[in-house]
Amino acid sequence: MSDYVIGRTPMRCGSAEAEKQRYKLLTGDRGRVWLVAIQPNAADNIYASDPNPRSEGFAGRLLTFDLEKPGESITLQGPWHSNAGALLEETGHDVQDKHETLAVIAERREIVGGSTVLRNVFYHDESPTIGAYDRGKKLAVSCANLTNKPVICYVETRGGSSSGPVYPDDWTRLDIDEYRKEERDGEDGRV
Repeated sequence: MSDYVIGRTPMRCGSAEAEKQRYKLLTGDRGRVWLVAIQPNAADNIYASDPNPRSEGFAGRLLTFDLEKPGESITLQGPWHSNAGALLEETGHDVQDKHETLAVIAERREIVGGSTVLRNVFYHDESPTIGAYDRGKKLAVSCANLTNKPVICYVETRGGSSSGPVYPDDWTRLDIDEYRKEERDGEDGRV
C-alpha cells in the first residue's frame, strides 16, 4: 500500500468560475431562474436567482451568464451557487450524478511537516471522476465494511475538500466512541 500527500489547491474566484461556462436556462416552480452548466460535471455549476431583485449571492453583484445558443446571455443580480438536489426538486432537471470528485481512501492520516499524509491507501482515483457527490464516501464505507475498521476518506471537489473517518455500517455509537477513546489514549501523531 502506498501513501498520498494532500496537496494545496489554488483558490478560485467564484464569479469568474460562474461566468466562464455556457448554461442551460430553466425556470423553477416558484418562478426562480436556474442555470445549469453545459459540461460533463453539470452539477458543479448550478446557479439560481429569485425574480425578486434582492438576491444577495455574490454580494449582490450583477453576473452575466452565456446561454446555450451562441450570442445569447442573461444578466442576474445576486444569483447564488446552488446544488443538484434543489435543482431537481424545483425544476425536475436531474444532474445529481454529474459531480466531479477525486476520492482517496486510506487506513489512517498523519500530519507530517505541516502536510496531511494518508497512510496505506486502499483506493485512489487517478483523476477526478464524474458521479454522485457522495461517491467517495460510499467507496469508503465499502472499504470500512471489508476491513471491519474505520478508514479515512478524502474527497476533493471543485468547491474544496474534506477528510475524515468513515466507520463500518454495523458499528454502533458505542463502538465509535470506544474506538475514538483508544485512538486518543494511544495518540502517536495520527488524526
